[in-house]
Amino acid sequence: MKRNPSRRQVNRSVPKTTQPTVSTNRNGQSQMPNTYLQVRSGCMVRYDVRKSVKEGIVPYALEGMKGKPAMLNVPMARIRIISKAFPWSISIQAPAGSIVTCNAVFRELHGQLQNYITDAEWAIVAVDKTRKRAIEKAADSRQEKDRDNRLKRIDWLGDVTVFEGLEKDEEFEKQICLRGSTSVTGTWVAKFGKEDDAGPAALMTRMTR
Repeated sequence: MKRNPSRRQVNRSVPKTTQPTVSTNRNGQSQMPNTYLQVRSGCMVRYDVRKSVKEGIVPYALEGMKGKPAMLNVPMARIRIISKAFPWSISIQAPAGSIVTCNAVFRELHGQLQNYITDAEWAIVAVDKTRKRAIEKAADSRQEKDRDNRLKRIDWLGDVTVFEGLEKDEEFEKQICLRGSTSVTGTWVAKFGKEDDAGPAALMTRMTR
């Protein structure tokens, strides 16, 4: 059968669209971070994780998200946070019979980043002079306040310490997950920015009282 040369072939394929803040669990249910935690919403709360939650987030914002689930549509009892800003994962487990809340996400981000850097983690940047200097500079600044001379995970972030929200990046998740390990439902990527990007205050909120 001869083709008609005057007839053009039309590509009717639909361009793929991505929704980095939406995920689907094993039951086919959509998951999305609360608007307090969404990157695309501008993240209603931009929180400097160097500070405690009470110090870094204004009271009315804390009250506004009190008890609200971290995940919309399908509240989760456990979520895992990974990031391009650090090489480990942060697991947040709700108490029995409860769910992970927005407040819990902020508390755990701050709390778990106060853990000390291990020898194995430090070996990752031992030969990266630029990254090593950035970590040591951040540690020097922190140590002026807390007088703790050991390196902490928060120092790893350098000056990129403002939490800007959670987003979905399945490709990145696959890259960093150990081969043969079980995939964790509810894995999200934390995005961080610099304090200057957040303005003069540690908290930037796009909400009305």
